[in-house]
Parts: sequence; C-alpha cells; structure tokens
Amino acid sequence: MVDEPAPARILKKMSRALKSMGFRKMFMGMTLAKFDRQRLILSAAGMPSTLVHRAATGMTEEIVLKAMPLGSFSNFKYQQRTLKLQPGDTVLFMSDGLYETFNTQEEMLGESRMIKLFAEVAHQKPCKIVRHLARAAKSWAGARALHDDMTIVAVQMK
Repeated sequence: MVDEPAPARILKKMSRALKSMGFRKMFMGMTLAKFDRQRLILSAAGMPSTLVHRAATGMTEEIVLKAMPLGSFSNFKYQQRTLKLQPGDTVLFMSDGLYETFNTQEEMLGESRMIKLFAEVAHQKPCKIVRHLARAAKSWAGARALHDDMTIVAVQMK
C-alpha cells in the first residue's frame, strides 16, 4: 500500500483488510494526509474535521470528510480532497477526544470552541499550538478526569 498515491484508495484497502479479519466490533478512525509540495491530499475514516488556517487571510477552514470508520464496510468509498497550501498555512489534525472533553457541568468543549481556540494560536509554531490546545482541554475539564485519548497534530507550511 505504500506505493498507492491516493489516500482514499489506501483507506478503502485498509478497511477491506480490517473487515476480512472477522472482528465483529473492531473499527478504527483514521485521517490519512499526503503533503506534496504545496498540496495536501486528504481522506478520513470516522474522524473529526481537519482544520486549515490560512495565513494570508487569517481565516480558518473546516474540512469535513464524513465517512465510516475502517472495518465498517468492505467497499466503502472514502472521500478525498486536495487543497492548495501557502507558506504559513497551518493544518490541524485531531481525534474526537479533544473536542469531546466534558467539564464538571457536563458541557462538551465542542467543535466550535475548538475552532476558535485553534484560530487564536494558528500563527504560532506547531508545538505551541498543540500545547495550547491540550492545556485548553485540561482547563475545560477542570476537576473532571479526561475520559478519552487525545491526538493533536499541527503542521505549518514553510
């Protein structure tokens, strides 16, 4: 699968392989991204939206690729998007554990708050962005224990 150029086709092959293992309730969420010069080729299986902050305009785009998790169906057709990126643009990948953080009042952090939090720091270095978002989730949770794993990956174009 390494030579396969299209992320959507890779996800389809992975889903078929996982489904063929015969595990009835084993599913996997995944975002697959290929950076090729100033292009991002993106596909996702059961994952939250990818966020892209445009340095030139200061706007943050939500890239929605709704799809079933890997292993759900053998022949699911995954969507694929190609985006042009410019120097300074920042791409944020995250798992649902980040925005599904609940506070002590049972309120979820949510996607809209997460987009706002990201937009506030998207011009900073990726390590600072990740640290800021992780701290924001912990702060939101307060005394409540975090219930899910969190994955946060920020990539900034040069």
